[in-house]
Amino acid sequence: EMLARTKGRHSFEPPWWWLNGVDASKTVSIHGRRAGIIASAKRVENEIAWDILAETEGEGDDFFERIVEAEREALKKRFM
Repeated sequence: EMLARTKGRHSFEPPWWWLNGVDASKTVSIHGRRAGIIASAKRVENEIAWDILAETEGEGDDFFERIVEAEREALKKRFM
């Protein structure tokens, strides 16, 4: 139902979580498992996810450290 409202001539504005889900699904379809891991992180924006994917390779310690750091920064922004 939500997908039908976002296509065609409807002037429906989807909620923020729908737009975030669409962006995350596009990223996952391009980058696969690593993008899925980042998409499951709390409050990490899509632009930051792209940066992490571009600057790291594989699923090593650096990859996960960058995700945790991005989550910390997102929490700082939320409470400040």
